[in-house]
Amino acid sequence: MASCDAVDEPEYYSTASEIGEFTITADVGIRYYDENGNDLIKTDNSKTWPLAYKKVLTSDSLAYYKSDNVHVTSDVFHYGDRHNAIISGNGTNKYEFYVCGDGSEKCITYIHVNGSVDKIETTYRYTIVDRKWYPEKIKMVYNNTVIWQKGIDYSEVAVTKANGETKVEIVSQNLQK
Repeated sequence: MASCDAVDEPEYYSTASEIGEFTITADVGIRYYDENGNDLIKTDNSKTWPLAYKKVLTSDSLAYYKSDNVHVTSDVFHYGDRHNAIISGNGTNKYEFYVCGDGSEKCITYIHVNGSVDKIETTYRYTIVDRKWYPEKIKMVYNNTVIWQKGIDYSEVAVTKANGETKVEIVSQNLQK
Protein backbone atom coordinates (compact mmCIF):
# COMPACT_ATOMS: atom_id res chain seq x y z
CA MET A 1 0.00 0.00 0.00
CA ALA A 2 1.47 3.34 -1.04
CA SER A 3 1.55 6.33 1.24
CA CYS A 4 -0.13 9.56 0.17
CA ASP A 5 3.17 11.29 0.90
CA ALA A 6 5.16 9.12 -1.49
CA VAL A 7 6.82 11.04 -4.30
CA ASP A 8 7.80 9.23 -7.46
CA GLU A 9 11.40 9.82 -8.44
CA PRO A 10 11.68 10.89 -12.06
CA GLU A 11 13.21 8.50 -14.55
CA TYR A 12 16.48 9.81 -15.97
CA TYR A 13 18.08 9.17 -19.35
CA SER A 14 21.69 9.71 -20.39
CA THR A 15 20.70 11.04 -23.82
CA ALA A 16 17.69 12.78 -25.35
CA SER A 17 18.02 13.10 -29.11
CA GLU A 18 14.59 14.76 -29.32
CA ILE A 19 15.66 17.76 -27.22
CA GLY A 20 17.83 19.54 -29.82
CA GLU A 21 20.33 22.30 -28.99
CA PHE A 22 19.93 24.29 -25.76
CA THR A 23 21.81 26.46 -23.29
CA ILE A 24 21.62 26.32 -19.51
CA THR A 25 23.19 28.53 -16.85
CA ALA A 26 26.57 27.33 -15.62
CA ASP A 27 25.78 28.29 -11.98
CA VAL A 28 29.39 29.25 -11.31
CA GLY A 29 31.31 32.51 -11.51
CA ILE A 30 34.85 32.71 -12.89
CA ARG A 31 37.46 35.37 -12.23
CA TYR A 32 40.37 35.53 -14.68
CA TYR A 33 43.85 36.66 -13.57
CA ASP A 34 47.30 37.12 -15.06
CA GLU A 35 50.48 35.76 -13.42
CA ASN A 36 50.63 38.81 -11.11
CA GLY A 37 47.06 38.42 -9.87
CA ASN A 38 45.73 41.28 -12.01
CA ASP A 39 42.20 41.06 -13.42
CA LEU A 40 42.24 40.03 -17.10
CA ILE A 41 38.69 41.28 -17.76
CA LYS A 42 38.36 44.99 -18.50
CA THR A 43 34.78 46.19 -18.83
CA ASP A 44 35.86 49.01 -21.15
CA ASN A 45 37.63 46.64 -23.59
CA SER A 46 35.48 43.97 -25.27
CA LYS A 47 38.63 42.17 -26.49
CA THR A 48 39.16 41.05 -22.88
CA TRP A 49 35.61 39.75 -22.40
CA PRO A 50 35.37 35.95 -22.19
CA LEU A 51 32.83 34.35 -24.52
CA ALA A 52 31.21 30.92 -24.20
CA TYR A 53 30.14 29.27 -27.45
CA LYS A 54 29.41 25.79 -28.82
CA LYS A 55 32.36 25.84 -31.22
CA VAL A 56 35.75 27.50 -31.64
CA LEU A 57 35.23 30.88 -33.31
CA THR A 58 37.35 32.88 -35.73
CA SER A 59 38.42 36.35 -34.58
CA ASP A 60 35.76 37.96 -36.81
CA SER A 61 33.00 35.74 -35.40
CA LEU A 62 34.28 36.35 -31.88
CA ALA A 63 34.07 40.13 -32.34
CA TYR A 64 30.54 39.77 -33.76
CA TYR A 65 29.23 37.65 -30.88
CA LYS A 66 30.79 39.93 -28.27
CA SER A 67 29.03 42.94 -29.82
CA ASP A 68 25.71 41.06 -30.18
CA ASN A 69 22.94 42.32 -27.92
CA VAL A 70 25.13 44.20 -25.42
CA HIS A 71 23.13 45.39 -22.43
CA VAL A 72 24.81 47.32 -19.61
CA THR A 73 23.45 48.21 -16.18
CA SER A 74 25.42 49.88 -13.39
CA ASP A 75 27.48 46.78 -12.58
CA VAL A 76 26.52 44.06 -15.12
CA PHE A 77 27.54 43.73 -18.78
CA HIS A 78 25.42 41.23 -20.75
CA TYR A 79 26.57 40.31 -24.25
CA GLY A 80 26.61 37.47 -26.77
CA ASP A 81 22.82 37.24 -26.91
CA ARG A 82 22.79 37.58 -23.11
CA HIS A 83 24.48 34.20 -22.64
CA ASN A 84 27.58 35.90 -21.20
CA ALA A 85 27.84 38.44 -18.40
CA ILE A 86 30.51 40.33 -16.51
CA ILE A 87 29.64 41.41 -12.98
CA SER A 88 31.93 44.20 -11.84
CA GLY A 89 32.77 45.02 -8.26
CA ASN A 90 34.96 43.98 -5.35
CA GLY A 91 38.10 44.92 -7.28
CA THR A 92 37.79 42.19 -9.94
CA ASN A 93 35.25 41.27 -12.57
CA LYS A 94 33.37 37.98 -12.37
CA TYR A 95 32.31 36.14 -15.54
CA GLU A 96 29.01 34.25 -15.65
CA PHE A 97 27.79 32.29 -18.66
CA TYR A 98 25.64 29.54 -20.13
CA VAL A 99 26.89 26.15 -21.26
CA CYS A 100 25.71 24.38 -24.40
CA GLY A 101 23.87 21.10 -24.78
CA ASP A 102 22.35 19.05 -27.57
CA GLY A 103 20.76 15.99 -25.99
CA SER A 104 24.07 14.12 -25.66
CA GLU A 105 25.39 12.86 -22.34
CA LYS A 106 28.50 15.07 -22.67
CA CYS A 107 28.72 18.39 -24.51
CA ILE A 108 31.58 20.84 -25.00
CA THR A 109 31.38 24.60 -24.54
CA TYR A 110 34.41 26.62 -25.59
CA ILE A 111 35.45 29.66 -23.55
CA HIS A 112 37.32 32.20 -25.67
CA VAL A 113 39.39 34.32 -23.31
CA ASN A 114 42.44 36.52 -23.75
CA GLY A 115 43.49 35.02 -27.09
CA SER A 116 43.15 31.40 -26.00
CA VAL A 117 40.35 28.85 -26.09
CA ASP A 118 39.50 26.80 -23.01
CA LYS A 119 37.08 23.88 -22.88
CA ILE A 120 34.23 23.05 -20.52
CA GLU A 121 32.82 19.54 -20.76
CA THR A 122 29.34 19.32 -19.26
CA THR A 123 27.73 15.99 -18.36
CA TYR A 124 23.93 15.94 -18.50
CA ARG A 125 21.05 13.66 -17.72
CA TYR A 126 17.52 14.14 -18.98
CA THR A 127 14.00 13.58 -17.75
CA ILE A 128 10.53 13.86 -19.23
CA VAL A 129 7.84 15.92 -17.50
CA ASP A 130 4.43 16.27 -19.14
CA ARG A 131 5.84 14.80 -22.37
CA LYS A 132 8.60 17.44 -22.55
CA TRP A 133 12.34 16.74 -22.20
CA TYR A 134 14.35 18.63 -19.55
CA PRO A 135 18.15 18.68 -19.19
CA GLU A 136 19.91 18.57 -15.84
CA LYS A 137 23.61 19.28 -15.32
CA ILE A 138 25.52 16.60 -13.44
CA LYS A 139 29.09 17.88 -13.71
CA MET A 140 31.18 20.56 -15.44
CA VAL A 141 34.91 20.15 -16.08
CA TYR A 142 37.04 23.16 -17.09
CA ASN A 143 40.33 22.09 -18.75
CA ASN A 144 40.36 18.83 -16.72
CA THR A 145 39.33 20.46 -13.39
CA VAL A 146 35.84 19.87 -11.96
CA ILE A 147 34.30 23.32 -11.42
CA TRP A 148 30.69 22.29 -10.72
CA GLN A 149 29.04 19.07 -9.62
CA LYS A 150 25.47 18.27 -8.61
CA GLY A 151 25.22 18.45 -4.83
CA ILE A 152 28.21 20.78 -4.42
CA ASP A 153 28.03 24.52 -5.02
CA TYR A 154 31.34 25.65 -6.52
CA SER A 155 30.24 29.27 -6.34
CA GLU A 156 33.50 30.77 -7.54
CA VAL A 157 36.46 29.67 -9.64
CA ALA A 158 39.77 31.46 -10.30
CA VAL A 159 41.51 30.94 -13.64
CA THR A 160 45.08 32.21 -13.99
CA LYS A 161 46.55 32.66 -17.47
CA ALA A 162 50.36 32.92 -17.56
CA ASN A 163 53.07 31.96 -20.06
CA GLY A 164 50.65 30.05 -22.27
CA GLU A 165 49.43 27.97 -19.33
CA THR A 166 46.01 27.94 -17.66
CA LYS A 167 45.57 27.14 -13.96
CA VAL A 168 42.03 26.48 -12.64
CA GLU A 169 41.32 26.70 -8.89
CA ILE A 170 38.15 26.40 -6.81
CA VAL A 171 37.87 29.51 -4.61
CA SER A 172 34.73 28.60 -2.66
CA GLN A 173 32.37 25.66 -2.46
CA ASN A 174 29.43 24.63 -0.30
CA LEU A 175 27.47 21.42 -0.01
CA GLN A 176 23.95 21.91 -1.35
CA LYS A 177 21.04 20.71 0.72
